[in-house]
Amino acid sequence: MENNNTTQNNFPGYPNQQNPAQQQESSGSEFNLKHIFNKYFLRHWYLYVYTLVLAMITAYFYNWYATPIYFTSSTVLVKDPRQNQSGNDLLAKLDAYDNIGTMDNEIGIIRSRALIHKTLNELGFAKSYFLKGDVKTSELYKESPIELEADTLYKNAINSALNIQIISSTKFKIIKGDRATIYSFGQTIAHSTGKFRIKKNALFVDSYYNRPNAEKVNFIIRLNDIDVLTDTYQTALKVEPVSKQASLLQVSMQGPVKAKTEDFLNKHCEVYIKKGIENKNEYAVNTLKFIDEQLELLTRDIDINEANVEGFRVKKGITDLNIEAGSYLEAVKSFDYKISDIQVQLSFLEYLEKYLINGHEISGNVSPSTIMVNDPALQNMVIKLSELENQRKAKASIIKSNNPVIKQLADEIENTRSQILETIRSTRNGLTASLDEAQSQKAGIQSKLRLLPSAQRELTSLMRGSNIKETLYQYLLTKKAETAILLASTTADNRVVDTARTFPKPLKPVKSLTYSVALLLGLLLPAVIIYARDMMNDKISDRFDLERLTSIPILGMIGLSASKSSLVVTEKPNSHISEAFRSIRTNLQYFSQNREKNTIMITSSISSEGKSFCSINLAVMMSLSGRKTVLVGCDLRKPKITVGFDFTSEVGLSNYLIGIANEKDIIQNSGSIPNLDIILSGPKPPNPSELIISPKMDELFNYLRQHYDYIILDTPPIGLITDAMVLSKYADVTVYVVRQSVTRKHHLNFINNLYTEGKIKNVCIVLNALRASNKSYGYGYEYAYGYGYGYGYGYYEEDKNEKGIGASFRNLFRKKKVS
Repeated sequence: MENNNTTQNNFPGYPNQQNPAQQQESSGSEFNLKHIFNKYFLRHWYLYVYTLVLAMITAYFYNWYATPIYFTSSTVLVKDPRQNQSGNDLLAKLDAYDNIGTMDNEIGIIRSRALIHKTLNELGFAKSYFLKGDVKTSELYKESPIELEADTLYKNAINSALNIQIISSTKFKIIKGDRATIYSFGQTIAHSTGKFRIKKNALFVDSYYNRPNAEKVNFIIRLNDIDVLTDTYQTALKVEPVSKQASLLQVSMQGPVKAKTEDFLNKHCEVYIKKGIENKNEYAVNTLKFIDEQLELLTRDIDINEANVEGFRVKKGITDLNIEAGSYLEAVKSFDYKISDIQVQLSFLEYLEKYLINGHEISGNVSPSTIMVNDPALQNMVIKLSELENQRKAKASIIKSNNPVIKQLADEIENTRSQILETIRSTRNGLTASLDEAQSQKAGIQSKLRLLPSAQRELTSLMRGSNIKETLYQYLLTKKAETAILLASTTADNRVVDTARTFPKPLKPVKSLTYSVALLLGLLLPAVIIYARDMMNDKISDRFDLERLTSIPILGMIGLSASKSSLVVTEKPNSHISEAFRSIRTNLQYFSQNREKNTIMITSSISSEGKSFCSINLAVMMSLSGRKTVLVGCDLRKPKITVGFDFTSEVGLSNYLIGIANEKDIIQNSGSIPNLDIILSGPKPPNPSELIISPKMDELFNYLRQHYDYIILDTPPIGLITDAMVLSKYADVTVYVVRQSVTRKHHLNFINNLYTEGKIKNVCIVLNALRASNKSYGYGYEYAYGYGYGYGYGYYEEDKNEKGIGASFRNLFRKKKVS
């Protein structure tokens, strides 16, 4: 039974709906989500399964193989020098300088190359031990059962590696290329890299390596270049302030071995703090050195004076002085003490002046107690110079020497140095004047002493010199003790708040992220492949291609036939293909415009697109509806309609056109199919185009229109041969056959031009040989002939025995019949 319930409202091929340009624009701009899902997902679901499985397996092995990288950090408290300034210390406030860059300076010191180099040397990172597995190699930090003890290493040993395979608890191999040499543990080895020994340590288990059939364990010992390693660690080391308000620094680094990274950070913070203490003690050490030199000179002078006094007493026989001489001597002694004190200060000023003129730097936290000049301004200037030099050192480790900040500090240091030298000169002048005055007063008293006996006077003079030296000696000993106490009590301005701690979860690989990326790639890659294939495919793939490329109405779609016979509609009347031709028969009624007799021309762009197949089955379907139908084979060059019938093409259209046969001679009854006659093409003529345009063709069509309701013309390809264009004048409807994956997209340009120029009337398209995977067009799995037909699985004969992966997958969602 035919399905005639299709109305003109839901059939786009019905005339007078909209002009071709509007049809093409609307069809091209339509977005059908269901079609896209079918085209990119449902149709190729197995491809997504394959890629997803492969992506997940790849992600699993990547997570297993990739070396995990962990984040380790520690916290350091940096002391702000401005915190040491007392609120009542006005002089300190006046001499205070800008400390805004303190945190940046400390960050630069911590990340300095010299400090990192020292840390690596103290940790002994020049040697690394690795366990070599079949797939991956892992570092053994403090877990290696063997260790290398070097006697002499040559230059070529840097950045080299020793491949070692343990044979037993006493023997091992050193493998180099294809060569392997056996050695004993503890044996001195003369190798190309130097002389060394491979020794066992406490982690070496003899029983493990002495097992029968035990797997050979391979180790790699790498000798690292500390300079290269320093650059690597300097790049990896990060130092950042915890917050803008606090003076806390977070020292962090990423690495594959937790313990190794933690040891490096802890040791590096320790080296950094020790370096700060050394800088603070530098000036105190210089002061002690100066005092020791002065004590050595005074000790020698005191010994000489005591020897002279004792010798003089023995020589002159003098034992004591009278009271008068004692008072004079006491006054002279007082002036002598004052003169000696001034001379000590002058000596220190001379030492400090030479120290500065020779270009020496004053660094460290200088205490006023270490400066033996009672001038607060000079003391503050020396302290300020020391602090400026420390600041320049700190900034020089992170910025270049030509930086304006460095130049500004250098200018300030030079100005301060000049001020100190100027102060020293003015202080020296004052002390010199005081010295001259004291010496003048001393000379007056000495003139009175001349009245005393010369022997007694000489003895008093000798004893006075000895007492003065002893007093100065005691003074220097006191200063030495004070400086030693200051040196011993020096504490670091900075300290470690939190030791290094490693977060348990690695930064990378992040398993969840890896699986997410794998899932995304597993879904995206097939879609990209399908899209790329679709972009490179220049052949018609589905109905959407047709609607996008042409505004010609689509009459219907015909599935790919698995039958060897061309007469599918009679062999399998309940098949999809039969139902497709019924829909086409119904849809052709909208082009007939109530004509009782119609001529339908079937053509295509090229051969092998199914023109003859469509012509035969459409003619049979028309005759089965009770209409008298004739099928005319108009392809005189390559006739094919004989394959569907048991006829020979000995007499046909070519015989009629050359005048050797009449209408009755060329018309043959189909036999088993009622209401169907056949006109074969006949023998191949040498001039088919001339025969087509002959007046005999007009006579034939006049005769056929009188005796038949439908005339089906099987014509040559319109894109290759002009015969179809000549025959189009006889046609009421032109059916243009497009075959999936055969007709190229640019072939539609020719029929589009003919359609828009009006050279062919009532043109419609049939999409032929549509594969099962392309049957769904957004209207269900069934063919959409007539826009809405379809009866579900099992209705058509070929649905009854579905096989294959696709059928098994669809059966999972098929509804079961209720008995």
